[in-house]
Amino acid sequence: MTEYNFHQGFERLANAWSGKGDRPPVFAQLHEFALRQSGESGKKFYQNPEIFVKGILNTSKNISLDIPDIVWDAYNLEAEALGVKVFFEDNASPALDQTPIIENEKDLAALKIPDPEVSGRYGFANAHNPRTGWVSEYCLAIDTGITLLMAENTRSGYVWNTFMKHPAAVRAFERAGFKPNQK
Repeated sequence: MTEYNFHQGFERLANAWSGKGDRPPVFAQLHEFALRQSGESGKKFYQNPEIFVKGILNTSKNISLDIPDIVWDAYNLEAEALGVKVFFEDNASPALDQTPIIENEKDLAALKIPDPEVSGRYGFANAHNPRTGWVSEYCLAIDTGITLLMAENTRSGYVWNTFMKHPAAVRAFERAGFKPNQK
């Protein structure tokens, strides 16, 4: 197993936050570069957390980054779990089919919470310890659902308009002292 030692980088980060230290730490989101360095296909790299994390750690070590940034735009996988088609490239991050999946109330009602036991797919684990090989059994996708709703609402106003049709939402805003905008 390759040894990684990023302790000095994390100390440098702690010192930078407290206003001390010799310089800020160097880190970067470099998953596509790590993909190319790994020699794996995009699909295998992005769908296998072990390959993904190892690729990021190896690349970070090889180019002397202070801290590995084991992050990428996982909303693609979470969107896939909601039914959006994902295109996997050989040496680029996954891309989403731009066809809207929510165009009316029927589409919204058809959305179901993804079940990783059925599909076998659902983002990356919430936590991982590369020293021991421990991987959390939990996955978090707390920002993706709301991000999709915000995007659709920005595009059409549909989410807000549908939400405000419910009497409970109207009452809650009235009780909180909010007034409708006068156009």
